[in-house]
Amino acid sequence: MRTHQIRPVLALFAAVLSITISHAAQASGRLLTINVPKDYPTIQQAIDNAPVNSIIRVRAGTYEENLSYNHTVLLRSIDGPEVTIIDGTSSGNVATITGPDGEPDGVRQVIDGFTIRNGLNTDSGGAGVYVSSGASLTLRNCIVRDNVYDSPGQGGAGVRIFTGTLQAIDCVFTGNQTSGEGASILIYNSCCCRINGCLFENEGTGPFPAIDIVQAREGSTLDITDSTFRNCTTQGSEIVLSVNSTGT
Repeated sequence: MRTHQIRPVLALFAAVLSITISHAAQASGRLLTINVPKDYPTIQQAIDNAPVNSIIRVRAGTYEENLSYNHTVLLRSIDGPEVTIIDGTSSGNVATITGPDGEPDGVRQVIDGFTIRNGLNTDSGGAGVYVSSGASLTLRNCIVRDNVYDSPGQGGAGVRIFTGTLQAIDCVFTGNQTSGEGASILIYNSCCCRINGCLFENEGTGPFPAIDIVQAREGSTLDITDSTFRNCTTQGSEIVLSVNSTGT
């Protein structure tokens, strides 16, 4: 009899200990590291259980998921983008990031070392990654490919930033298709965008460009360095800038 009573007590103790450790790490300022699939079988489960400012490390594999979150975590692959794939299975955005959620400096999201593919959006765009409500995204060493925005109007098949900021560093955008603005990236009503060391290849559909900026805020900046545009269908221009106020 005692053996049967001890087991649930041990399970409860383990659960309480796990929560206590997470809270202690958060309070002390240490970054908690969560491993997928060791600690959680899916990336979404890891995100849901990650305290703010956690690091989520993901092993090689194809993860058929449509991620959604609104707090700061660092999402990093262990084995690189060629073998660590987040596949939206054409059932929605691959990742949707909103913020802030009570964080004084807003949501500062990093996605590092993934292929982001097969997102599909027929409404608000951002089939690959949709960032809104003041969140900040750093996309580093990623391959954003074969995402589709299938609706007229404002799109952003690869990435859409709505009232947020974007840094894209050492990324590849390829095969993203849109029936609205911005096959690779649409920056809408946002302030800052920095693109460094990126390749844009086979992007754009008909008159729609690889990168589109709409309703840039006053004082907004677009900084593109060391990047290449190749075979992008844009009616003679890889970048279209549309502003309602002065931007630089």
